Amino acid sequence: MAWTAKELLGAVIDQAPGFVVLIEGPDLCVTHANQAAREMFSRPLLGQSLRELYAGAQVLQIVERVYATGQPETIAEAPLMLQDDPHPGRYFTRTYTPLKDSDGKVPAVLVVAHDVTAHVQGRLAQEASEQRTRAELQRMVALFDEAPVMLAVLDPPEWTIALANRNMRQLIGDRDLLGTALRPLLPPDNPTLAVVERVYATGCSETIEGTSQLAVMDSRAFSMTFVPIYTADGTIGHILTAAVELTEQRRARQECEAQTRNLELAREEAVAAGRAKDQFLAMLGHELRNPLQPMLTGVQVMRLDGIACPALDMLEREVLHVTGLVDDLLDISRVSRGVIPLKSTPLDVRSIVNRGLELASPLLEHRRHRVSTDLELRSIGVFGDLQRLAQVVSNLIQNAAKYSAPGSQIRIAAERMNDRVVLRISDDGVGIGPEMLGRVFDAFVQADQPLARSSGGLGVGLAIVKNIVEAHRGVVSAHSDGPGRGSTFVVDLPAIELVPENRAPSNRLVRRDARTPLRILIVDDNVHATDILEIGLGAIGHRIAVAYDGPSALELAKVERPQIALLDIGLPVMDGYQLGQLLRAAHDIPIVAITGYGQSVDRERSRAAGFAAHLVKPVDLGELANVIETLAGAGARRDD
Repeated sequence: MAWTAKELLGAVIDQAPGFVVLIEGPDLCVTHANQAAREMFSRPLLGQSLRELYAGAQVLQIVERVYATGQPETIAEAPLMLQDDPHPGRYFTRTYTPLKDSDGKVPAVLVVAHDVTAHVQGRLAQEASEQRTRAELQRMVALFDEAPVMLAVLDPPEWTIALANRNMRQLIGDRDLLGTALRPLLPPDNPTLAVVERVYATGCSETIEGTSQLAVMDSRAFSMTFVPIYTADGTIGHILTAAVELTEQRRARQECEAQTRNLELAREEAVAAGRAKDQFLAMLGHELRNPLQPMLTGVQVMRLDGIACPALDMLEREVLHVTGLVDDLLDISRVSRGVIPLKSTPLDVRSIVNRGLELASPLLEHRRHRVSTDLELRSIGVFGDLQRLAQVVSNLIQNAAKYSAPGSQIRIAAERMNDRVVLRISDDGVGIGPEMLGRVFDAFVQADQPLARSSGGLGVGLAIVKNIVEAHRGVVSAHSDGPGRGSTFVVDLPAIELVPENRAPSNRLVRRDARTPLRILIVDDNVHATDILEIGLGAIGHRIAVAYDGPSALELAKVERPQIALLDIGLPVMDGYQLGQLLRAAHDIPIVAITGYGQSVDRERSRAAGFAAHLVKPVDLGELANVIETLAGAGARRDD
């Protein structure tokens, strides 16, 4: 069916994408609204006055002005401002067009609106992003300009100074060097330009120290670092120069080196250094022992639960081995004097070698070394401490691994020669120069290494080897044909005849009998150690309460009424000494210290504070159980 012109116009208006509203009469009534308008307002429109639809006076004033002037007006990118607006946060561009009759009067106003919310939100987001970018740029510029070092940005190829911060500008006398090429400012033989060119070519940062040859810098000394700055496409676009003046440091160092040290000052410095060393070792021991506690207790709890496997045995051995090393570290003075306590038993050399290989295996695997062993089939016996002698073998194997190319071979051989046992560990590594052969067993002595120190270590491993071997009435020596010819270390120990023995099974933890359990309070800020200790003592049969700081422990003790308290010393808020005194005063119970602090001064302090026992982490669960039972038998109160 063909449309009339009026019908066609009505269809176009009704189906227009924007909303179209016709307003007529002095009451500003809506006489026509297309489909989009009806959906937009979500309420009846026909016959409604604009005064009832709009919340503000702005729209009414515009419509009345269009009626009065006969001129169209537009509101761009603004909300509708409706009463009970069903579309808050949306933006529209609205055009108010006067419809004139033949006399030129305006009987009606046509309102056409388009939703521009997406456009407005995009623009606002872009503006906000640009504002954030400007603020970040300003912050970065401020950080650059106020940096405590001298900074400059150089642009290739002439290495033009593109940026210079305040310190750099002050250094060169506030001269305006922006846009000035660096090349003409330096003498031809100055190494700075070569370093800049190399950083640009390789992309690797470099640092140099030297005396400036710029006249304005008056031969002052600097440390200068050159860093490549990459552009968005991944190429190097600039070089950042950071300079720190060393003039005063050099002068102070030269003056210090020129002065003769006073003997008393040296003595005082030595005493202070010894005190600092003791404090450091005490803290180091505490920090090293803390993570060992949950490991050892966890192994023993698994055994209580009936779990048995070689991995548990190995883990327990490693924890005990590390514990022994920590003990030695904390008493390093006796090592330096060669006084090392030994727990000696008859040993087969094969067990020593196997244990040493086990300790060194992580480094051997990392560097992919191949190890060959040549041990006599018959047992070769020595009398010694398994852990210490295994440490000797491990240190020598690791020394060979560090100073040999990855993937190379390390050879271990042992044989009995009359009344001696001779153990040889050989490698094809860097070898030892004749000037070093007589010093390799001195503490803190190492062969020359590149600055990267790829071999690592502090230079004490061979010194410890020498001390341990001599403590076993043995001799250790080093042999090499020179640099690049490898090396062989020989350990010579007294031999013994091994007698087969039936070893009694090791003691195992057992659960407590059915007697009333003891109420035990555990306080430690190491959550993992505390939780595993709670599991372990609970598995034995005790009733456990746990707190992680002093105030919480005091409140918990009021409720749980513990019979024994196990306290860490290094607690937050209040330390274990203070907490122990408060618990003893309030509940009259024995207090046991379980701590990483294990030096004699620590034990004396805990005894003076009234602690019944001082156990050093990692604590064997069986030992702790025995201490608890002893204290309980001495008078700890039990549940009725």
